[in-house]
Amino acid sequence: MDISAATTLAAGIVALVAPALVQAFKKYIPADYVGLTILGVSILLGVIAIAQAVYTLVNQAFSGKLSKDELAV
Repeated sequence: MDISAATTLAAGIVALVAPALVQAFKKYIPADYVGLTILGVSILLGVIAIAQAVYTLVNQAFSGKLSKDELAV
């Protein structure tokens, strides 16, 4: 996966999945904490997405040697 594709995917995950998760579990979140929960979930998913993008970039720098594929040896 190219770094631009990974970044686009990461932005899509944060933009689409975070509000969907909060809406799905909104009845379990106290009304005063919905905004804070959305922020927290967005930050958590953003960190995960950034980690994926960094892994992709580092893997490209090492010419795919971090891949689990046998062909990358």
